[in-house]
Amino acid sequence: MAQTFRGYRITSPYGSRRNPFNKSRDFHAGVDLVKKHRAPIYAFTAGEVIYAGIGKSGTGLGGYGNVVLLLDKNNNLQLYAHLNSVAVRTGRRVNKNQLIGYQGNTGQSTGSHLHLEIRTNGDRKPPYGYRANRASSTIEPIGYLNSFDSSKSEKTSPSNNTSSASGILRRGMRGREVLQLQEQLKKAGINISKYGADGIYGQETEQAVTAFQRQQKLKVDGIAGPVTRAALQKIVNENSKGFKTLRRGMSGKEVKELQQELIAVGIRLAKYGADGKFGKETEEAVKEFQSQEMLRVDGIVGAETWKKLNNVTSNIEKYPGTLIKKGSRGVIVKVIQRKVGTDPDGIYGSATEAAVRRYQKNKRLQMDGIVGPYTWKSLF
Repeated sequence: MAQTFRGYRITSPYGSRRNPFNKSRDFHAGVDLVKKHRAPIYAFTAGEVIYAGIGKSGTGLGGYGNVVLLLDKNNNLQLYAHLNSVAVRTGRRVNKNQLIGYQGNTGQSTGSHLHLEIRTNGDRKPPYGYRANRASSTIEPIGYLNSFDSSKSEKTSPSNNTSSASGILRRGMRGREVLQLQEQLKKAGINISKYGADGIYGQETEQAVTAFQRQQKLKVDGIAGPVTRAALQKIVNENSKGFKTLRRGMSGKEVKELQQELIAVGIRLAKYGADGKFGKETEEAVKEFQSQEMLRVDGIVGAETWKKLNNVTSNIEKYPGTLIKKGSRGVIVKVIQRKVGTDPDGIYGSATEAAVRRYQKNKRLQMDGIVGPYTWKSLF
């Protein structure tokens, strides 16, 4: 077990669960840890105390009872909730392993425990990073806090047959954490179709983790340690915000929509077009777009690539406010080239200028070979 969580046992992990109050399925945005009632609780990392005291309704802390809210070096908020009492004051800095409170049963709680939650938006005032979409505004706490002090290596000691509070999962383990890992792999587009999410870390799950690590350029060992789990959580969070990560080997409606958007901004898919299959041609098209927009060139469509692509396509019909002429480059030049019937290479050279002149002549516009507001309006 990792030193960070030594002495604790997990009673409710991060992720989907049955709500203990109304019995419906919901998202548990933290992890519930237990030592014993009124056991001392120490800060897992250093940070600034943003709030200490009873959580008030309407502040993002209602229902959590006595809390300590700590802002860490990554600008994330660590929420220590349901405390019997607090031992620090708002505005103070605390060190790692400093006493901050005592385990309790205050607020909306079914028993004495520590609810630990990591909120990704470091708001210093209400609602203190609280968002309605709990999955996209929080991070899995065990892997996150273990990664504070871990090296890039994800090796660990021989595993037990059950999930570990260390946040490291590997072949031979089973339980709710493994089930959650498998669900996240599926959401990230990794195939585990033979056995599915069965809560058993077998060969199929190990191969799925290996595939994910290879795609993300992580150390490939088939072990789901803090680095791998944090990367997986990031992908899942992006997908939950509407940015489903797409990569080579995937297919379906989302891939077809991606291909259509690439074509709309002047990226060629000459051989297969928008066929809904993410093959080599689509991967190369994504890399071309990423290169033009100065994004990380990896052929994977994550949140940043989606945002840039959506921004470009949504603004295609809006005049950019500057003349587009010989020497201009980029995606919008490609769109213009397609409109005027010349090779869409993204470079506004002599051939493009001549094609624009021909277009202007046919539309009885000023023949200057420059795309200004009037030519733009005619084109779009």
